[in-house]
Amino acid sequence: GQLAAVGAKQGAGRRASALIRPGQSGEAASLEWTPPTAAEAREKDREILSLAWPTVLSASIDPVLSLVDTYWVSVSLGTVSLAALGPALNIEDWLFEILKTIQVP
Repeated sequence: GQLAAVGAKQGAGRRASALIRPGQSGEAASLEWTPPTAAEAREKDREILSLAWPTVLSASIDPVLSLVDTYWVSVSLGTVSLAALGPALNIEDWLFEILKTIQVP
């Protein structure tokens, strides 16, 4: 069925937020949530960053690699080679995406 949000609960600086189904009452309506402290939030931010930085680095390498290839081909080999580089970079990007998903034991 549809989910209905329980509104904010007053008192003691706490907010209550729970999802309950229409017609449901009891324990689901009494769930309470308190916001994390600043120290807890910073710790979670550090944890997320420690997990995310390899993905961010990997995602930023693709366009840089393509730009470097494009620059050197245009400077060294000319317009015909530069025209051939477009499809080649698409294949290279596709292979790079596949290789990024392979886990090394």
